[in-house]
Amino acid sequence: MRRWSWIVPLVVIAVFGVMAPSGFAEEDVRTTFRQAVDALEQGDFEKSADLLDRCLALQPNTEIFLELRKEAGEAFFLKGLSSENEDLRDLIRKFLRGAEKGELKDRSNPERINSLMEDLKGDDFRQQFLAAQEIIHSVGQYVFLSEEIVEVLSNRQKDDHRVRVIRLLSEMGPDAVRPLVELFGLPDAFGRQNVAVILGHIRDRRALPYLKRAWEGDEDQDVKDQAADSIQKITGRSPRDLPASPVLFLRDADRYYYDEPAFVNNNYREWIVWDWRDGKLTSRSVPSYAYNETMAEELCYEGLRVNPSFDPLWTLLLNTYYARVTEVEAALEVAVEKSARGELDASTVDSIQADLDALQKARSINSVVGAEGILKALARSLSDGRVQEAVAAIRALQDLPMSASLLPTGSPKPPKVSAGVMPPVPNVAGAPMIEALFYRDKRVRYAAANAIVRIRPRTDVLFRGQVVQNLIMAVGEKAPRLVLVIEGNSSLRNRFVHMLGRYHYLPLGAASVEEGRRRGLFFPPEDIFLIGEELPGGRAHELIDIFKSDFRTSHIPILIISDPAKVARAEQVYGDRADGVIPADIDEVVLKDRIDAIFEGKDEAIKAKADRIAAEAATSLSMIDPGDTIFDLKGLASALGETLEKRPDFVRIPAMAAIGNLQDRGSITALTQILTNRNNAEDARVAAIQALGSVLSAQKATPPEAFLGLKEALSEEGSPIFVAAGAALGKATLDAKQKLDLFEAERIH
Repeated sequence: MRRWSWIVPLVVIAVFGVMAPSGFAEEDVRTTFRQAVDALEQGDFEKSADLLDRCLALQPNTEIFLELRKEAGEAFFLKGLSSENEDLRDLIRKFLRGAEKGELKDRSNPERINSLMEDLKGDDFRQQFLAAQEIIHSVGQYVFLSEEIVEVLSNRQKDDHRVRVIRLLSEMGPDAVRPLVELFGLPDAFGRQNVAVILGHIRDRRALPYLKRAWEGDEDQDVKDQAADSIQKITGRSPRDLPASPVLFLRDADRYYYDEPAFVNNNYREWIVWDWRDGKLTSRSVPSYAYNETMAEELCYEGLRVNPSFDPLWTLLLNTYYARVTEVEAALEVAVEKSARGELDASTVDSIQADLDALQKARSINSVVGAEGILKALARSLSDGRVQEAVAAIRALQDLPMSASLLPTGSPKPPKVSAGVMPPVPNVAGAPMIEALFYRDKRVRYAAANAIVRIRPRTDVLFRGQVVQNLIMAVGEKAPRLVLVIEGNSSLRNRFVHMLGRYHYLPLGAASVEEGRRRGLFFPPEDIFLIGEELPGGRAHELIDIFKSDFRTSHIPILIISDPAKVARAEQVYGDRADGVIPADIDEVVLKDRIDAIFEGKDEAIKAKADRIAAEAATSLSMIDPGDTIFDLKGLASALGETLEKRPDFVRIPAMAAIGNLQDRGSITALTQILTNRNNAEDARVAAIQALGSVLSAQKATPPEAFLGLKEALSEEGSPIFVAAGAALGKATLDAKQKLDLFEAERIH
């Protein structure tokens, strides 16, 4: 099976490079930090916290962090950490973490690593000790870039040096686990045995699936025995008491997929993925936001190599694939918008589009797994609330295509339920598609309706009335702006969500820094972020740093929600990093005005989204044959007719095709107006004529306005307009006078 994990990293790294924090003035950082130190020495903890917050808001780099930590000395930090001011303690900890990152530089320098490995195998004990400590505390996992690690673990001759390496890797702890487990690919059993020994010393649970797999299937008994011993050390249990290795791989893949901090935590500047490929240990860097999905994918493959029939791993693999597709689509959408504003070269857009095309070629996995497998992935996405993944899964079913026989059958009309509430659906394979018709997010509802129409069911699909209702809504889509409200106080968060909903925004809520990060970065469709100043898990500036340093969200406006008594202070702290500060008790009309002002003159992007949604729905509706369908099309013609006035042609043309299929007499005037207006594009006029011909074929008489319009179109000889008009008149029922008028106009002599 092919891997696709390289695609997103290449898109992001090749196109956008390594994303760095926004610029800062080094002297401003130093000055503000020194003022914070002075305030603390004078016992003014609140002022010190404010100044330190401002210092962090300037986003100093790791070198400045390290420099200032050394300058201030331990006394400052110990005094801050022991104070009763919770904000100050929190900010001190963040500052210290920033300083720690400064020590990670140059870890991956090959010359340095090789030099340290030489010192480690020398005879000078002091030199050995210092080399080991530098590797453990400074180099870390990058020591595996040295080919000597692999050679030493498999070499039965160099006992002293091998023992030193085993001790070194054991003392590295969790940092060594990811590269180590890949070394179970070593062809030499002695090397694999030593890998199991080290993992037993480290006692990291991430090693369990690999150890269990070695115990289950390694051809060497010594390796199996050592794997069993290491499992006992990690869990206190026999390997027989653990689930099979594919189940363990699934369990850990889930943890990565759900972004559990214990699994996704990283102590390095880069996010490294290790692989055993072509007889070598290799590494590659991926963007931080793609790491969890990449690792989930890796573990799915590891488990499937043991048991290719283990369905849950296939399901999760599909979910990671759909997540990857949506990430690249997000990159493309942002790139197109930035290119339109002149902020990005057109070649960049072309590059991302090419990578998306390459990723789409990998859709063969859909047909391999089949519709039932994709339906399981859809069910998981719906349950997890991963909207874009669910949409991607539905589109995969649409492309497959899915057999209509998988859809549950039953009553055409759903019971009356509140928006976003699922009616009872039988537990059958196709149930997720029906559930998607009622999902709380309209993007899922629209995708499901489009897909079910294109599947062309011929039997009574359960709640099929909801299909057309969703498409009617999609055709009239106005695409309100999405607002993510990140606020820890549930009452306040709900108040903002309620106010925004009243003014036709689409608000979403998040309760903490972590939830806000996940919602904001998973697939960033939001048009604006509203962020509470103080949140569970951190402060607003942390989320600002995250969103502003990610190319997918760097352009999204941010408003800070502040305590009304501290608005002035918040404006000082966030003035140059956010688009404004609003008090928590803001009046809803004022809130609307503030947000409307941010979007003033920027409606084109939101209109384009609405038009794309409407075009897809109109295209689906144009595929319905009213004489051969299970769907009730009542109300459809009116909704389609409304698209003919102010929508672009890529919406109007499929809408006109659908109107023609419906043979709706009420659309004759609108179609005639499009036909006779020569300012309209030729393909739009042709579509109007074709639809008009279909409508007239069902009428007992042809209205004068339509007849005159088609007659006039015959004057445009040699064009598609002329051909289409002739065909339309051939379908119409003309009275004697209309026939005579037509023949006189077209007479040859």
